[in-house]
Amino acid sequence: MIDQRDALWNFSFNTYYDVFFQELIAEEVIKKLQKEDYYNTILIATASAASFLLGLKFWDDGIGRVIWILIAGFLAFLSIRFPLLKIQERLINWIDVREYFTVLRIELETLRQQMAVDPNFSIEDFSVRYDQHRSAYKLGMRKLKDDPLITENLKKKIESRLNYFLKDEILN
Repeated sequence: MIDQRDALWNFSFNTYYDVFFQELIAEEVIKKLQKEDYYNTILIATASAASFLLGLKFWDDGIGRVIWILIAGFLAFLSIRFPLLKIQERLINWIDVREYFTVLRIELETLRQQMAVDPNFSIEDFSVRYDQHRSAYKLGMRKLKDDPLITENLKKKIESRLNYFLKDEILN
């Protein structure tokens, strides 16, 4: 029969792992969204400046006017596409998700450290605290939204990185 303290230790590790995983996923999505936002901003600014300069220089030239119309059309496409991606909205959401899971991970680390310091910890008290963290984890999972940036490859990458970080605990 498994000791209740050992069971609580194992359950808390599983929740800690899941929380840490979600935190790292959010971190990667944030990096990708920030990069996409940066490149879109640079692209729009560069194309706008080029369009303006070409319009000034070549407006009276037939080919210049065609080039300007193409660049203006491209800018119109970007200006329509950019809001459709909802990058800013997604970024705000994922930052909130990351912060939520970071706080929860630290709280679970604290709980597990307190359990390790006192191997005769009160099962009842720590079970209540663990249940509170588990409920918070469930709430955090409700904050998650499907995002095309979360691919199976990303999940595998994060899982490998997390397994490397926690290899000592996983082996025990």
